[in-house]
Amino acid sequence: MSEEVDAWVRDGERRQRRWLLAGTIALVVAGLAATIIWLLISSNAIPAGDKRAIDTVEANGFRDVLLGGVDVLACADGESSRHFAATNSAGKRVEGTVCCGLSGVGKGCTLRFSR
Repeated sequence: MSEEVDAWVRDGERRQRRWLLAGTIALVVAGLAATIIWLLISSNAIPAGDKRAIDTVEANGFRDVLLGGVDVLACADGESSRHFAATNSAGKRVEGTVCCGLSGVGKGCTLRFSR
């Protein structure tokens, strides 16, 4: 009987170690995912949508809008970004960044221009 109890205890200890390892792995993966998401949001590495960016640039009097990629670190924390080139009312090509709130609710889009 003692051998059966010892085997039962050892089996329980093995199971407990496996669950502890699985929990630790899950916690590490969740932490890494949260860190990556936070870095993407805080560095503006999430692109603003095409329609939203073009509408904002055109609403400010520009035409012939060409969108580029994400303009990392060009906007405030919690904003998406998109580089653009467009023609102003004087016919001169200008470049800048469209900065939009991530949710689209509450904060619209603004333009920031290259120096």
